[in-house]
Amino acid sequence: MESLLTSRISSSENTTEDEKEPIVFSGVPKEIGSQRVAYLPSPLTWFRVLSRETHWSFVYGVIVVYGISQGFGGGAGRVSVEYYWKDVQKVQPSAAQVYQGIASIPWIVKPLWGLLTDVLPMAGYRRRPYLIFAGKGNFPSYFIFLLFSLSYHLQFLKIHLATLV
Repeated sequence: MESLLTSRISSSENTTEDEKEPIVFSGVPKEIGSQRVAYLPSPLTWFRVLSRETHWSFVYGVIVVYGISQGFGGGAGRVSVEYYWKDVQKVQPSAAQVYQGIASIPWIVKPLWGLLTDVLPMAGYRRRPYLIFAGKGNFPSYFIFLLFSLSYHLQFLKIHLATLV
């Protein structure tokens, strides 16, 4: 059987990306111009090719680590957040969805923010000024959280000390 992955990349160290030919998968061939290109017939074939090129243990490790971090971590976080909204805060499901939607806005804006930082450099830098600006903007909010947290803990300590005396 013909190899699923045929690399025709030049072995010369001085070649640029434009001079290198793409990796072509054998599958159902298509003619595009003078090049014969094929698409990948199935995800299983793609995993077979990837494991043959890297090593099966690497592919397995990536899938396991990604599955654990995304699946278990996301699921446990979701269950705890839903419990918090429903049982602790006594919020209706529709209101909880609104709050979760508001909390997810930064993740929605993240690609736009990345594009903005790449397209509009400040003082010759692409990301550093934005990170400094965000850090300086976050400091007051964290300081306010610290003050409220300290006042809450001091009140809690005061109540418990009064009960001990």
